[in-house]
Parts: sequence; C-alpha cells; structure tokens
Amino acid sequence: MDIRQIETFVWIARLGSIAEACKRLNATQSTLSMRLKTLEESLNVSLFDRAHKRLTLTAKGRDLARYAEKILELIEQVRFYVADPKAAFGTVRVGATELIALTWAPDLIRRINAQFPQVLFDLEVGLTLSLMDGLADGKLDAVLVPTLHKPVTPLTGVSLGTVTFSWMASPALGLGGKRVTPGDLQELAIIGASAQSIFHSLVDQWFTDHGAAIQRLNVCNSLTASISMTVAGVGVSLLPDQFCIPYVKRRQLEILRANRRFDLEFYAIYSARGERPLPRLVAELAQSISTFPRVQVK
Repeated sequence: MDIRQIETFVWIARLGSIAEACKRLNATQSTLSMRLKTLEESLNVSLFDRAHKRLTLTAKGRDLARYAEKILELIEQVRFYVADPKAAFGTVRVGATELIALTWAPDLIRRINAQFPQVLFDLEVGLTLSLMDGLADGKLDAVLVPTLHKPVTPLTGVSLGTVTFSWMASPALGLGGKRVTPGDLQELAIIGASAQSIFHSLVDQWFTDHGAAIQRLNVCNSLTASISMTVAGVGVSLLPDQFCIPYVKRRQLEILRANRRFDLEFYAIYSARGERPLPRLVAELAQSISTFPRVQVK
C-alpha cells in the first residue's frame, strides 16, 4: 500500500468512476485501475461494488475511506507546513465564472505556478450553480463565483469584491437617456444566461416584482458572446459595468437608466470540512489578486 494507491482510491470513491478520477489525477485509466487492483490485493478485500455503472463502496471500502481521507489530509499538511511548500505536488481544480477568467484569473494562475511549481492548476469556466454542484460533488476544490449570501457550513470562503451589473443596449436601439422599467424591457429581446446562472433568478424576480415578465429570452451563457450580441442590437443585456467601459467609450454600448443596478459580491468558496491547506491558500491568493472593488453590499 502506498500514497498513490490511497489517493487513487479516495478520488474514485468521491467521483464514482475511474474515468472521472483520471481527469482529476491527470492519469490514464490503466494506471488507476492497476493502483486500485494492487491496493485491493494488498488488503485482501474488495473495496468497490462493480455491479452498477457508478462504482459504490463496499462495507470495507467505507471503512477504508474514513482512514484514507484523513491520511491524505495529513500528508498535504506535512507538505505545506513541515516541508518546503515548493515541494508540494498534486492537482488543484478551481471553477470560475467567465468574468474572472477574462480579467484576473491569469494573474492567479501565474502566482500559483510560482509558489507551487509542482502543483497542476486546472481551471473550469462555467455558470455559478454548475460550479457549486462541482464543489459539492468533490470535482472541484474551490470556486470563484458571485453569491447572494456569505458561504455557510459546510462551506467557507473569502470575499473577492463586488461587481456592479447594469442593463445595457446598443445606441442604435434609441434607449439612451430614458428611464426604463421591467415593463419597458419586457417588450424587447433579453439576452441572458440559463437557469444555471445566478442572474437568471435575479432578473426573473426583478421583472416579477414589477408586474412584468420576460417575453423573449435569448439564452446565452457566454459573457463575450452576450456583449457581441448586445453591441449588434439583438437585444438588451445585464452586463458588468467596469468590464464594459471600453464599449461604452466607443459608443458601442450605453448603460440604461433602470430603477435598479445589480451589485453582486464574489467569493472564493471551498469546503470547511476538510483540512487540506491548498484550497484555502488558493482562496486567499485569489482574494489578494482580485481586481474587483471592495464595496460592502447592503
């Protein structure tokens, strides 16, 4: 029994398949299968029930899982707190929204590569709710996302700052200078994200609170594509003010005078249950690097 076998077992147990564990550990399926086979032979027990598509732990597997999780946590703590942190190795998988990926994520990755040269950094760009699901399932170690509430147990996190989102449109639509309400906007095409985005429910609730409803929603889960469609006059969209300043200056976009702006606080969120130092350190680095304004949301 060795550390690689223990690590392989833990990730197969967490993710329910060898194929998913391969992605997490950056290893081939044959390599992980051999590690698991060797571990089971050394213990003389079967650790997984292979009768179903998703691998499930046997009773002995569940017993080992409790010890194996603690073993990995202790090893990672030794690497960071006793040994030279530069000697730490492994993979950290972080989920982030497209806005972060387009702004300060490259600086974060450079900093992690410099401080932990043997740690592989995987960035998954997606929508808030999908990324939170990935964190809950153990597929992600930390997520950088907007949230309506400060994370609570079993999650924890640190603030990355606040981003203001405003309704914007092409000047060609002739909406500039006018105060617009949900009732006005419902007559137009709305370019917005799907239900997996935190903005979907926020916008829908804003319309409902004013007795209006979105009549035509053009679903677009890409920030850059949404901006392009808005510039082209396809519809109106809720976009980040600071990021879109260049478009406003070039008169490709204009900020509409709506009765509400959306100020959303972003957080670096990770599990509060484990004692792995790497997700916490990534969150703290993200907080120090983030270019989002530190504004208290009321």
